[in-house]
Order: sequence, then C-alpha cells, then structure tokens
Amino acid sequence: MKKIVYTRERADKYIEQNGGRVDNTFRLRYHFSPPIGWMNDPNGLVYYKGEYHIFYQYNPYDSVWGAIHWGHTVSKDLLSFTHCGVALAPDLSDEDGCFSGGAIVNAYNPDELVLMYTKHKKTGFVTRERQGMAVSYDGKIFEKADKPILDSADLPKHANRKDFRDPKPVYIDGNYYVFVGSRSRGNKPDRAADKSISRGKGGQILVYRSGDLRSYAYFMTIGANERFGEMCECPDFIRLCGKDILIFSAIASRRRGKGLQKKNSCLYAAGKFDIENKCFDIENIGEIDCGHDFYAAQTMTDGRGRTVLSAWMGTWEKEYFLHRNGHGRNGALTVPRILDYKDGRLIQTPPDELNDKRAASLRIGELLPKAVDGTFVFDAKSGGDISVRIVSGDDDGDYAEFGLNDGRFFLDLANVKLAPQGRLFSKDIYADSFEVRMLLDVSSVEFFLDGGRESMTARLFLSGTQYRLELVDGDNDVACRELYEINI
Repeated sequence: MKKIVYTRERADKYIEQNGGRVDNTFRLRYHFSPPIGWMNDPNGLVYYKGEYHIFYQYNPYDSVWGAIHWGHTVSKDLLSFTHCGVALAPDLSDEDGCFSGGAIVNAYNPDELVLMYTKHKKTGFVTRERQGMAVSYDGKIFEKADKPILDSADLPKHANRKDFRDPKPVYIDGNYYVFVGSRSRGNKPDRAADKSISRGKGGQILVYRSGDLRSYAYFMTIGANERFGEMCECPDFIRLCGKDILIFSAIASRRRGKGLQKKNSCLYAAGKFDIENKCFDIENIGEIDCGHDFYAAQTMTDGRGRTVLSAWMGTWEKEYFLHRNGHGRNGALTVPRILDYKDGRLIQTPPDELNDKRAASLRIGELLPKAVDGTFVFDAKSGGDISVRIVSGDDDGDYAEFGLNDGRFFLDLANVKLAPQGRLFSKDIYADSFEVRMLLDVSSVEFFLDGGRESMTARLFLSGTQYRLELVDGDNDVACRELYEINI
C-alpha cells in the first residue's frame, strides 16, 4: 500500500472538496467546530495583529482521531469564526502527527508569530515525541524549523522518553519558558537539593528556558505529583491577580468523591513560580470544570488585557455521537471564558461580547430556539430539591435535567435518548440564593455557578428542532431572571 503524504495543500483541497458533504444538524452556532473531520485540543491560542487566533488538533480526513494536523481559525469577537485552513501538517520525515502545543508572539518582534508543537513519530513498537517549531510573519503561512528544538537528549533522567509533549511557551521577566507535559520514570532525583523534583511516580511538567526563542536548556521540573495523574499533558501558565497558575490535564487522576468525578480531568494549581529557587510552591489544586465534556484548556491574553481560556468540549474514552451516526465531523470548543482569581478560586465568566449577540427575550414554558443565554436564581435556603428540564420540543421523554440536590448543583443527562450521560455534581454545597447562568447552543450546554466560581459543560444531543424549559420540582425556589435568544 502506498504511503499517504500529508501536506497542508492536500488537506485544504480535501476540505474544500468535501466540506459540503457533512451533516450539520447539530452544528453549534456560537461555538467553534471544524468544517469537516475530527478536532480535539485547542493549541496556540494567541492574540496577534488585532485578532484571536485559535489553532487546534485536527484530522480533516475522518471524524475520529487519526492523522493529526493543526487546524486554524480566527475571530474578532470570540463568538464567530473564520476557517483559515490547515496551519501544520505532518509533512516531515520525523513526524506522523503534529500534536498539541502553544503559540507566542516574539516579545522583541511583534510581527513574528511562533508555534511550538509536538512531533509525534511511531516506528514499529517505539514511540518518540520531540518538540518542533514553526514561524509566521503574516499569521497565515508557517515555516517549520528543519530540526526539533527539543529532542530526547534534552530530557532529564527522571522523565519518561515516550510521553513528552504539548509545549506551551510564555514570556516571563526577560526570558521565555516552555512548559512541556511529561510522565515520571519514578526514579530518585539526581540531586537532593533540586526542590523541583519529587521522588514519586506520576505526571509532571518539564520547564525549559530560552533567551531568544531558538535555543533551549532544561530548567526544572514541577512534580511528579500524584495529583497530576499518571501523565500530565497540555500544560499552560498564567499570572493572575498576584498568583502564578498552572493549567494542565491529568490522565487517570485519582477521583475524590464529588470533588473530582472524572478519570481524565482538567485542573489548575495556584501558587508561586519561584524562578530563583527552581520550584513551584502549590497552594491549592482545583478542577476547572466539573461537567462531562471539558479537557485540554489553554489560555491567551487579549488586546484588552483579559486572560481568555478555551477548552475542547469533549474528552477521551467515550463514544462520539456525531461520528457514530456518520455526520462527517466531530468536536467543538467551549465558549471562550474570561478568567479571574478570587478567594482561592479560579473564576470563569462568559465574555461580555456575548451580550451584544442577544436578540429576542424568551420565557420558560414556550418553545425556544436552540441557541439561548439564560440566568436563573436558585434559593438553596429552602432546603428542598430543585429541578429544571431542557426538553426536546418533539418528545417530552427526551430531556436533560439540572438543579439542586442536597445543596449541590447537578446536571443529569441520563434521559437524553440520542447520547445519554450520567449525573454529575458541583464541588460546592450552596446554602443561600445564588445565580446560575446557562449557555445553550444546539448541541451543548454550559453552566456558570455563583458568578463563575464553578462551571459545568456537556455536549447535549436532543432530538427536535426546538427546546422547551420546564420547572419540575421546587417551582417556588427558582426564578428565571432573564432568557434571550442568541443570534449569530
């Protein structure tokens, strides 16, 4: 069998010729999803020359994981997107996939946009992951470096050779630091004085330093730590409200009751990145989103100085409804969220640009369009259970349910006929009145609890062309403060 040679040109031609053949029945209106094929992690979120650039893990040729490229879309308002074709294809001899990574604008040359990605290569039973780089001066065409910027020889002894991926570059106080996901080999550190390395097994983050975005030296390791799961991938780093915050995705993380309910979770660790002493002092670790479909979050800073986060609205080890039913496309991103840090918690709120997209005012009980933005006030002081249903307009037995149970907010998708999922709960117990903002978009739902202290995200595949909201239990303990159609 002749080996397929993957190139950007081949991928763009395939998208152009086949994009019109997909089934768009469940296509989201104000969330990004690809024109055709499979997508997962967002990569390289960056604000460049007045636009939001979002790259993403992309297989244009099938609606499941496969030959991974980097797709590319741009936006001016975080809610409507323009497809920009394929930015990277696995077209070099040392890569059969262009895996996740990050992007950065050169601090000394604002025209230079640098992508860092993982060059994945499997030969027989041997898998190697190295870090590659590509550069653009127009945000459209990217030229790859002819050799890896980080290779296996750059790994410290305590790092697993196989799992070395997802470089995220950041600029801190005159230097560039690249955070790379890793798995520990479980060996003891080379030097007991190196505070950055633990003696345990598990996920860890390798940190490299550069002065010029071209040459890199190993700097330190954060972890290994059992709270980082068995493997720590998709790392990110931000400074927010006086705190240093790591964002990462933990594979096979330990579940902790209602505090951590999923096997693969997207987490944050807040503390201090002590560059002088080469350690990251962690004060607290939390789950970013406690819903069914949220993974591989990444951030960028925009032209207004806001920290913007987006994530894959999906996860691994599940059946994908769109693929199973032959829609020819699969995957989407969450609504970009504005981050804050208050009282030891990462706060997430929808962008204020969403308010400009509100159209008609709606009411509970009537048939609704499939793209709405609503806010509910829950009275947890009553002590009773509260339940609201999102019902298919064509089938009363096809519904999702959310509300309060013993003080915890819940989302239950067990009665969604096309793609059921179970019931998940908030981490916090609510004992007072609080607001819940709901973003509903054709085949997804996102909840922001109590001003963004918690969030809960899921894909939602209900039949029918319209929805209806019904108050089922605790009618006197919940009020719909506002409900609007979103028009994009």
